Amino acid sequence: MTAFHKVLVVAVASASATTAAEDALQQFHAKHRGLSTVSFSFRGNGLQGKLVAKRGGMYSIVVGDRTIVSDGETVWNASASNKTVVVNDYKPVSTDVSIERVFFDVMAVYRSSIASKSPSGIVVRLDAPSVPVQIAGISSVEITCTKSMVVTRLKIVSHGSPSEFTIENFRANPKVVPTKFTFPIPKGWQAVDIR
Repeated sequence: MTAFHKVLVVAVASASATTAAEDALQQFHAKHRGLSTVSFSFRGNGLQGKLVAKRGGMYSIVVGDRTIVSDGETVWNASASNKTVVVNDYKPVSTDVSIERVFFDVMAVYRSSIASKSPSGIVVRLDAPSVPVQIAGISSVEITCTKSMVVTRLKIVSHGSPSEFTIENFRANPKVVPTKFTFPIPKGWQAVDIR
């Protein structure tokens, strides 16, 4: 094989790898960029729970005995052990880092690339285009997916600190009833309204 043929083989292999990565990224975006609802279980940073969320600030998060629910206007923060519910206004420009924001906000604005690719799946990296555009101080996110683009892990870097979560039972665009995003205060519980 001549030197020219060797260079040609390397160039073709490199172009093929680039095309495969671009195809994987397009497949990832086709499945996740336009999500309207998402649900999954998560574990990491000393937390373990379940999340169901809908675009527009609607979510239900259960962590231990605490349930936090938002309908996009009101947030209920309930503690079963204290039988107390704190009621507050939903703040769409909140600086709080929350997992569902990765799928509804970060993914729409941040630049994406393939961080790594293997036979078992890919890791997609999302980077803020600039510091003023960062959402809740998030500079980058790495999303690990299976070959069929099911999310299995998240690494979120916010204000320079990484948080990692293992994701299980990931569902893209599940049907969710509207009552999932309200919290009827149980009889005998104390409500603290700070709106």
